[in-house]
Amino acid sequence: MEFRDAHTVSEKVHGQVDQVCRVWLKHLKHRLVGVYLHGSLALGSFVEDASDLDILVVTEARLSRRERLSIARDVLSIDQKPCPLEISALWLQQIFPWQYPTPCQFHYSSLWTEHYRRLLGGEIQNSFLVEEDFTDTDMACHVRLAGQSGLCVYGRPIHEVFPPVPEQDFWDSISRDIGGCSFDDPQPKTYAANILTLARVLSYKKEKRILSKVDGARWALGYVPEKLRYLLENAVQIWYAGAEKCGYDAEDVRELQRFLMDEIRN
Repeated sequence: MEFRDAHTVSEKVHGQVDQVCRVWLKHLKHRLVGVYLHGSLALGSFVEDASDLDILVVTEARLSRRERLSIARDVLSIDQKPCPLEISALWLQQIFPWQYPTPCQFHYSSLWTEHYRRLLGGEIQNSFLVEEDFTDTDMACHVRLAGQSGLCVYGRPIHEVFPPVPEQDFWDSISRDIGGCSFDDPQPKTYAANILTLARVLSYKKEKRILSKVDGARWALGYVPEKLRYLLENAVQIWYAGAEKCGYDAEDVRELQRFLMDEIRN
């Protein structure tokens, strides 16, 4: 695995980021406040062929239904070329003053690819993704990360655009769903994601800094009982390198889950 940041990533990835900017400029022109990278590329843990491009867009005006559909059509045309895209758009007036849960006016990720295709093809007539703004608790995490480590690729500087996120809102954002992190999932990627998510949440609780999945796992290697560390190492290999689950002891998996959950909740 070779971890990269925005300075060392390939020209193909740079080109895709530029295409995202062009899509939003095409539809919004002067109403586009900025386009910002967060996630693994901003944290220096981006692995080409494995990582998503995580992008926040901020606008001066609320998007219309027609604009949301047109933007979705263009985003579909550049998704997976080469990277999966995850894009969320916020309206400036809905983050100043800060609100939580935070209103979001556009979201695209691989989970919604087929939904958008059916919507654009007329198979679906209505969808909350384009009909109205919707709240998204994940925005507190994304905005905090943008403020900590994000990169402006177009528009106004980050410190002028994103407000501070109250600690209570951020903690709720990253910890509210930890009860659903099951280590019994048969899908290797989901199993690994759940382990890495809990390690990352715990690392924030202890260090008060947002780490990437891999850095959260590295931190946790020095914190969890030694006999359980191989599960964290394997989760990193699954997530970033497409490895298979190792031959593990089922009780070790249950113990790791209990340990991480108890440490987070206590």
